[in-house]
Amino acid sequence: MNTTGSGETNLPTIKGLKFVSVQGSTISKSNTFAAVLASVEDVYLRRELQRTTNSFLVSRRVETNLEALICCTARVYHGIQIPVTNMHGDQVVQTVRCTGEQRWHGQDTRNDWVWVQTSRPREGQEPAYKALRGRAPYRLLKLFNLQVLGGLVWCAFVQTTIPRVGGMPESASRMVRVTEATKWGGDAVISEGNITSAAHLIPEEPSTSGTTRKAWIVNRHIDLTTWNEVYYMTEDELDHTAAGIRR
Repeated sequence: MNTTGSGETNLPTIKGLKFVSVQGSTISKSNTFAAVLASVEDVYLRRELQRTTNSFLVSRRVETNLEALICCTARVYHGIQIPVTNMHGDQVVQTVRCTGEQRWHGQDTRNDWVWVQTSRPREGQEPAYKALRGRAPYRLLKLFNLQVLGGLVWCAFVQTTIPRVGGMPESASRMVRVTEATKWGGDAVISEGNITSAAHLIPEEPSTSGTTRKAWIVNRHIDLTTWNEVYYMTEDELDHTAAGIRR
């Protein structure tokens, strides 16, 4: 394994993504999926991780039962290095973090947001989620792989969001707002290969507000790449589409 100067180990690259794990951390060592479940303090999230992992494996046609699943060898990671093209056409690497329940350098846990390709438009069809172009921002909760039936499966346990107004930017702010999905079914296990880049979301309300259902604004000013890739609609297109929705 190659080691970076920051004390992180560069791990296998899957579909262009490179997984990283902090050296010396016990959570990066191979363990069983049962131990991964036990490391999740929140009882609801623990159950969701088990349920959604099983559903994900079924969707991949990996037949296993609960007893076999919890005995599978698993390994948890702390981040992903994602190759992207910046506004100048240069290849750069974005690093997103997912510490789970572990603190980040003595501070709060860090579970970054990422763009996930949820669908790909067919020729002649409008992309899903309008301005978001078939992508949605998800929050990383756990990064891990599983050795199942002789194969290695790479997974991301995420908190999903639902774009408001089908992903249309608001007429005043020209920004898209997303809300967390309902508690039941709001979390999912996805393939790492569907992660396209880092995302930057702004909470509508502070964490201390006591809001029961959280919502975020998709930041369109973070960089020109986000503007060009996500907010591709011209002002005329946006006004025309918004007028059609109101009718």
